[in-house]
Amino acid sequence: MATWIFVYAPLKQARPHARPTRPCTPTQVSTHALPQIVHAYTQPPCPMTPHSPLAPALSTCFPAPEYHIIYDTGASSVRATVVQFSSEGAGRWKAAGTQITVAGVGYDREIGGTEMDRRLRDILVDEFNAKHKKDIRADRRGMAKLWKEAGGRVKAVLSANTDVVATVESLAWDIDFKAKIKRAA
Repeated sequence: MATWIFVYAPLKQARPHARPTRPCTPTQVSTHALPQIVHAYTQPPCPMTPHSPLAPALSTCFPAPEYHIIYDTGASSVRATVVQFSSEGAGRWKAAGTQITVAGVGYDREIGGTEMDRRLRDILVDEFNAKHKKDIRADRRGMAKLWKEAGGRVKAVLSANTDVVATVESLAWDIDFKAKIKRAA
């Protein structure tokens, strides 16, 4: 059986420098070494790139610790992280280095962008049913049009404004639908 030399590539430099370690069998290389080598060569050398949301914090001096909430709302979940930024040994204008401490992490897998679309659509459905005394839920095409209006235009406008007028031409049964939606201030 052949003996291979596993070469480990650390991520501390811009390009990994290899250093030899202990001899390994081909099975050990394929199960342990290859994933680490692939990880070393495919990951960026520093997780804080200039385009990272935390990049401005790394170049800022924090004379007193500050807490910030970073949240990520996706289609199916919401994640929030509370972080503390501080600069140890820093004066007012001179930072020895920014220290980032994660104070807490939270998530909710039940709420997200899709849930927001569904709730906005349900508001539009209730408005239609109240105005026209017909149940729009029986018409699949009408429900799809309301989903498109709620998830597309209504949500985008409500993110910047406090109210929006939702309009759908020929929603169902040749009825043009128009409703005003307000968000809480």
